[in-house]
Amino acid sequence: MKSSKYLSFILIALVGLTVVPARAFTVDPPEQSRSSFVRLRGPGFGNVQGKVMIGKLPAPIAHWDDNLIECYVPEGAALGKSQVVVRPRQGLPQSKARMTVLPREELSGRFKWRLKLPDQYVTTRPVIAPDGSVMTEARRFVDWVKASPPMRAGEPVLAPGDIERRTRQARMREGVPIDDKTLEDLIAAAESVGVAAHDARAMLD
Repeated sequence: MKSSKYLSFILIALVGLTVVPARAFTVDPPEQSRSSFVRLRGPGFGNVQGKVMIGKLPAPIAHWDDNLIECYVPEGAALGKSQVVVRPRQGLPQSKARMTVLPREELSGRFKWRLKLPDQYVTTRPVIAPDGSVMTEARRFVDWVKASPPMRAGEPVLAPGDIERRTRQARMREGVPIDDKTLEDLIAAAESVGVAAHDARAMLD
């Protein structure tokens, strides 16, 4: 009798449990390349940002609300079929879906990649190298640009900042060139505060 009484309590407890089913959501597009933009659509994500895992890696999140999450496929995500897991906060159940992770398109040994932003402004870094920086993709893009045929034979293809860096190195090595008029103005300014002309000229040489 005693055991049957305990069994009754267990059955009542089991009946009273509420099983919350995992909410279904869709991945748009269902096939996407690494570091590219995807939208997760479905109800019940909550309005407090949680986490999205794609292929067991955290996905950088650009937008999160109760019905829509916009994020990026991690650069290190394994290629092929992958599980997408949404882990909301506020005590909401996690949900899962499937997608296919593709490599970025490669043309003539170089990657074709376009960054898509969810809005006019972005607060995330969509492409994150193993060291936590975005320099891997930036360096690859600059190398691709510089591999283009130059407009003038024998002259290098330059990227933004190349001329400035080259000029800075020359200035550090050789000094800053000053025209005669500017030199005389500087010497006159020095004399006006009591510095002799020959001393001012020696400092500028």
